[in-house]
Amino acid sequence: MVTSSQISQLLFPGNGSTSTPYPLTNLRFDENAWLVVVEIAEDGVITLLDEGADYTVMGSGAASSASVVTGVRAIPVSSQLRVTRNTPRTQEADFTANGAIPSATLERRLDWLTMQNIDLKRDLDALPVLNIADAVEASESAALAASLAAGVAEEAATLAVTNRFPPGPYVDDKDAFNHQVPVDSMYRKAAGVLAWRQKLVIGKVAMGPGDSQTAFGAATLIETGAYWGWLRFMLGSRLDIVSDTAAGKIPFATGGHKISQFGVHVTALIATLPGSQIKYAWVMGGTNDALANVEPAQSALDMRNVVCAPLKDAGIVPLVFAPYPMPLAVLTGGSGEDNMTGIYSARIVALRAALAAMCAAEGIPYYDLNSSIELSPGVANPAMMNDDGNVHLGPYGAAIFARVAAVQVSADFDLSEVDPLNNVDYITPNANFSAISGGVNPTGYFFSPGGSITPSIVTDGDGTWWRLQVTAGTAVTLWHPGQNTEGDPAGLDVDGILRLRVQAGELKHTRFMITPILNGASRSSDATSVAARAAVILPVDGIKIFRTPIVTIGADANIIPQWNFTAGAAGVTVDIQLPTVRLYP
Repeated sequence: MVTSSQISQLLFPGNGSTSTPYPLTNLRFDENAWLVVVEIAEDGVITLLDEGADYTVMGSGAASSASVVTGVRAIPVSSQLRVTRNTPRTQEADFTANGAIPSATLERRLDWLTMQNIDLKRDLDALPVLNIADAVEASESAALAASLAAGVAEEAATLAVTNRFPPGPYVDDKDAFNHQVPVDSMYRKAAGVLAWRQKLVIGKVAMGPGDSQTAFGAATLIETGAYWGWLRFMLGSRLDIVSDTAAGKIPFATGGHKISQFGVHVTALIATLPGSQIKYAWVMGGTNDALANVEPAQSALDMRNVVCAPLKDAGIVPLVFAPYPMPLAVLTGGSGEDNMTGIYSARIVALRAALAAMCAAEGIPYYDLNSSIELSPGVANPAMMNDDGNVHLGPYGAAIFARVAAVQVSADFDLSEVDPLNNVDYITPNANFSAISGGVNPTGYFFSPGGSITPSIVTDGDGTWWRLQVTAGTAVTLWHPGQNTEGDPAGLDVDGILRLRVQAGELKHTRFMITPILNGASRSSDATSVAARAAVILPVDGIKIFRTPIVTIGADANIIPQWNFTAGAAGVTVDIQLPTVRLYP
């Protein structure tokens, strides 16, 4: 049969009828299963229709004379009906060597190939096009910079959500279903979008490249006053951190740097390969660009050329986070410039739009989660920021931001690569509560002050827990001052771990570390003196794990896990397990 029609998709206005057919004129298909039929509502929401339940195919698709009748689901005149052909990408003919080749079979297979190509062209033509290479070559053109900045503003919010990842290998729901895609474990579908997206596995990450927001936010990741520490904590510590060991710090970041200056950290990050086996870098920057009046389009190009392109070439996936909002007060802790007119806030909004467009065009994951910490786009909520009113998050804002980010990261990534509990090579005693002193305390562990804490031991489906009921406002320190069971740990690689859950009330001003190796290098877990703005852990957070990065011990002979927290206004009941230090080979 001759295939002369280039039609592979038809779009009809709704006819409001359950009997009037939608003619599939010149649309050839050999089987009804090749068709994907959807209703597109006036607000753009797409609903997949099922054959038999929602519509019936009448006539012969092979003769290009079929029609669709929505016998149960009338499509309103305000909506549209779209019928798309997806020819199977298979070749089912099996010819015998030196045998006869039936002309009808050969012709049918050639027809399939032609229709496959027509379908593929349709899908390729539908993809968005933004030639970044041309933009780079003309990056010094003021006209180009202005047009790029203006052209992305309206699309930014949509691009940040629907184009976070490039389309996966399946073009629509039916194609994915026909290939038996394990939706729950491997793939997700963006809301209102038929394209399937692949869920990426994440395990090792680097904090940066970035500026002071990353340097300040990463701190040492031992304490949760920093947003990267909070995000890792909210994700169950299911991330291994690759540190900038050459610079003697965890984040790959320098305060005051513009995006164009991030290259030094990109080089340092790539230099950790192949030993680090790093796969992802969490990138945040642009605040200093806004303060320096760098054109948003130029900043986006710098993010692409200086940061993202080299990382991708090295096999590292950049995850770009939108820069934080600006306070409307004087930036006393930042540039010292006055933002009362909102000029820097407006620049941040324009920069976010440019970054969103660049990431969408390049297939780079992009996150703009700032609505949780700002009063309006680009304008910071003062309660979320540090006391000095600068552009850095305070502990309360860090925890709020991290909760929102953890939900999105969990939706986008498979976190199964890292199991924070898989190492039981403990080097401090009684870490798994193998001995109990007085029926209420693990042997050798202590807390202060004792008079405001009621301890007990509870056992449930999640194991044995040490329960502490703490009166309101009490500041608690928990530690084990005993010797390491492995002797002198100098030269060993260790981490600290603590598993907890809040049963009632709220736990705030929290800090977990292993001492004396990392003490003193840490930021305070609550940099603000305003108690109401403390970061908190709540019962709704469930079971969480504090885990320090793996570090090599120096000459100190004794490694002690130490945890500090304060009970909230109504007190707190908290269960803990595994307050210990672990040895790594």
